[in-house]
Amino acid sequence: MGPRRWEYAYAVLAVFAACRGLDLLFGWLSDTNGGALDDSNPIRLLALLAIYLVSAVLLLRHHSRDLLAILSQNKLLLLTLLFILASAFWAIEPGTSFRRSSALILSTVFCFYLALRFKPVEILAIAAVALGLVAALSLLAVVAVPSLGVYSDVKAGRWRGIIGINTLFGRMMVLGILIVWALRREQWRLSRYDAVLFLLFVVCALGAQAVTALAACMSGLAGMVLIWTARPRRMPAYFRLAILALVALPAAVVAANFGDVLALVGRDSTLSERVYIWQAAFDLGMQRPWLGAGYRSFWIEDYAWTAYYNMFGSANTEFGNGHNGYLDVWLELGVVGLVLFGLLLTQGFVRLLRQTRAGQDAFGEFYGGLLFFLVVYSVAERVLFEHTELTWMLFTTGLIVLKWRERRSEQPRLLPDEVPVVEALGARRGL
Repeated sequence: MGPRRWEYAYAVLAVFAACRGLDLLFGWLSDTNGGALDDSNPIRLLALLAIYLVSAVLLLRHHSRDLLAILSQNKLLLLTLLFILASAFWAIEPGTSFRRSSALILSTVFCFYLALRFKPVEILAIAAVALGLVAALSLLAVVAVPSLGVYSDVKAGRWRGIIGINTLFGRMMVLGILIVWALRREQWRLSRYDAVLFLLFVVCALGAQAVTALAACMSGLAGMVLIWTARPRRMPAYFRLAILALVALPAAVVAANFGDVLALVGRDSTLSERVYIWQAAFDLGMQRPWLGAGYRSFWIEDYAWTAYYNMFGSANTEFGNGHNGYLDVWLELGVVGLVLFGLLLTQGFVRLLRQTRAGQDAFGEFYGGLLFFLVVYSVAERVLFEHTELTWMLFTTGLIVLKWRERRSEQPRLLPDEVPVVEALGARRGL
């Protein structure tokens, strides 16, 4: 039996929470003036725990027979999660590492739930609706309550929306751009509003002025174009070369004039002093190069004091991460963790290429853009192995979906009770 209406609403709520759309409410309930929350906020943790437990119950209720098969298809993902959980044994702060790795595992359970319970296009539609709510409420905050939706300090003029952080807000809006662009040819419930949603996401992304997200957005769109050219259809070689040239030429121009481009967007050769952070963190990370300091146990005051001192001359705890996803993976999980991520990323590309050869659809196109976005964005920000973070959750969900679809396509025939009637008739069912 397919998902019911309330289940769609639940999925939208869960994704809305992963977009940090509920953080404003959690902040008010926690008396933090609606500010950005960290992972230790008890109200936020309890709410997320409830959301993920519901997904676990629904997964067991409707797909218990499929669990063993789908888990066996994702051994690398399971191995990575077990390694992250095991890092609590050698972590600087075992309790923190265990709690946050457990949260990562629970959010991955939700990814399995999405992959098994909904069609790929429905997953994109659910994310589009949740992100659309974030964008609409954020635009309302910018216009009606500027003190809430817009920075007034050193980042004056940058939109932070209801999320509270402009870089995070910009990242969510860019994901919305990629999703709606992928859905442009699909029939889903809000397909008539595709152009409005796309414009809303673009306006909010530009308002956030999150340079890294905007740069990664261009990379993601380029990735979607490349995936489109790889479709199993007849396309003249010269046309493919022209598209590749259009993608490669801007990248070459940026690389050749990198310093001027940085100055144009208000950055310098230190990438807003990120280089100093990376050097100080690298020096400290070399003390634990193979296994790291433990999941989410590096950027804590008791351990990263030396790095902070090298940067500021004091134990300043201004940074909660190294502003580089690859560096943070190595700092927390060592070389082993970095290798595991590389294998997961490679697996994602391999599964995507297999799906592309079999046929092209909105989800495959989006996932290609997401992979390119993730690779570029992680150079300056942290999203890798991040629990309750939509970017990483979509990456994980895509890994599961692509392999599961491959297995289903290999089956000669599905039993009637395993396929909704509308699907058996060949109709598309929207959100």
